[in-house]
Amino acid sequence: MRKFIFGVMFLIYFSVLYGQTPHLSTTLPASDLAGNTVCFDLSLTNSGDPGYNPYIRLILPADLHFVSAEYMSMGVTVTNVGTFTSSNSDQLTDPKTGDVITGPDGGSFYLLEPPIGTLVENGPTVVITVCVTIDPNAQIGTPLEVRTQPVYELGDSPTGENGPIVGDELTQSDGSYITPQLWTFSKQIIAPETESVPGSNFPYTVMLVVDVADGKTVSNVSIHDVLGSESQYTGNLNITGGNNSNVVEEPDLSTPGGNLEVSFDSIDGTSSSQDVVITFTAYLTDVLDHSTCDSRNFPDTATADGEYPAGTSLPQLTANAQFEGDHVCVQKSVSPSTVSPGDTVTYTFNFQVTQFDTATALVLTDTIPDGLQFDSHQSLVVNGNSYNITPTLTNNADGTTTVVYDIHAVTGDLAPASTGTVSFTAKVLETYHDGTPIRENDSMSSGCYVTYSIQGGASDCTEDSSAGVSVKPITIEKTILNPQQYYYPGDTVKFKLTMTIPSGDAKNVVFKDYFPLPVFDVTTIDTTWGNDIKLASDDTWGHQPDSINVSGSQNLLEMQWNNVETDPSQQVVISVEVDIKIVDKPFADNLKLTNILEASAENSENIATNDLTPAPINVRAPELVIT
Repeated sequence: MRKFIFGVMFLIYFSVLYGQTPHLSTTLPASDLAGNTVCFDLSLTNSGDPGYNPYIRLILPADLHFVSAEYMSMGVTVTNVGTFTSSNSDQLTDPKTGDVITGPDGGSFYLLEPPIGTLVENGPTVVITVCVTIDPNAQIGTPLEVRTQPVYELGDSPTGENGPIVGDELTQSDGSYITPQLWTFSKQIIAPETESVPGSNFPYTVMLVVDVADGKTVSNVSIHDVLGSESQYTGNLNITGGNNSNVVEEPDLSTPGGNLEVSFDSIDGTSSSQDVVITFTAYLTDVLDHSTCDSRNFPDTATADGEYPAGTSLPQLTANAQFEGDHVCVQKSVSPSTVSPGDTVTYTFNFQVTQFDTATALVLTDTIPDGLQFDSHQSLVVNGNSYNITPTLTNNADGTTTVVYDIHAVTGDLAPASTGTVSFTAKVLETYHDGTPIRENDSMSSGCYVTYSIQGGASDCTEDSSAGVSVKPITIEKTILNPQQYYYPGDTVKFKLTMTIPSGDAKNVVFKDYFPLPVFDVTTIDTTWGNDIKLASDDTWGHQPDSINVSGSQNLLEMQWNNVETDPSQQVVISVEVDIKIVDKPFADNLKLTNILEASAENSENIATNDLTPAPINVRAPELVIT
């Protein structure tokens, strides 16, 4: 008897530790405007043994309306179970499990079924993107709970003989809710890299935006922006949207600072994200200390007041923005920003000199990152005039190249309000200075700075900028070479797994192919290279994997190439054929049979690029005829 009791206890303990458990997480935004469509991800994973036919119960309150659900490039089967009402006691039956589900009055109940029949531990996460619309009449400020729950329809067996398995539900206490908002208010400074030198030749634009929830109306609106004493208002006031706008107060065009106030009888919420837009221009006055390398941030705050409903004041909204002021500014850019070895890129540097002083020295210093090589100088244009100039190049021990343009040496003193542009080209190399190859998704960024002096006394000042390029990442594809409407037990399915590496170089290239249970058994694959696994006709790499492994518990075939390197660098296609037979094992009619390829490659910083792609198939069981 004692042995029997121990055995039962052991089985229960084993089930608790190792049984299939579906887990769900979400990325719901905390709030959004009433009337807006909001999209969020539901991420489904498994712990323990495989679980079969996962799906998600989605319960929405009356003020959230379902729009769509999507999984990768494949559709999601959506079942609208019904609406919770007093006539059904706010209860609906899950048609897959028979469970009675209680929901909010007026709410709706959906089942979301991805085309995935099996979830395994540490396998690819199933991410379903769900979009819902917040009802325009939703109560502002009251959270709307989104309830979700993962379920294995067939439980721990492909036949479903042991019944379904239901996971934990996500509710408002888990942060699963959206709070409807009435309106938002934002402010933006529009200037290169949000910086400016002083002077009317260098105006910046201020943009104020109001967005009201669709179908709502905010009354008696007042938008108020206080310009700091460092800014001179220059007008160009433009107001779009709103009803009966009125400029209550406007800053003086000759005195710095001042107040801008614009009122509206009301602002109606529309499908646009910009129901009211106010723009005007200003410039930084002569507020920087000429005797020092003065560089300052100038913050600016605007407010919005209104009533909702009419006669009831709303809490004031604030919007903040700031910009930087310097005697001299520089902005760096590079094109194209995504490259492959052998490409040529163009670096461009724009600079401006304060309108209130003369630059008596101006040197541009840039660092070309390791992996790129200076190609040729393109141009130097200052105040519309072209100059001949030869940069000084220094090859550094770390593979970088220092490029120095002494602009003042060829132009002489730069008058107040001078502007200029410098450009040169560089080549993307095949290797870094230490001989290691430039790999997919490598990032090569660097900074530049100008060193300048002005007549007012400030000397050897610096102002910087940066820009960079990245190497094109991998792409993957999975196809079936012998497609059929249906496959039968004993049939061989020929899969082709493909990765394209535009740069021709990568580390730790891994193919993880998860085959659907129970129709495939990876342990039946002959892993001897050239038998069930071999190169496909479009492969350009020509190398067998450094390792091939199978995992029966995950039904996973894994192949790895330690390094992929081409000389000279050129696009590489790694393409492998995998033959696998369909085994004769029972499964439920509605079991989804989708094969998932998860592939990854690492760049020079050991940062992995991951990609997923599915390949669904249909398998028919023997037909039963009773005579």
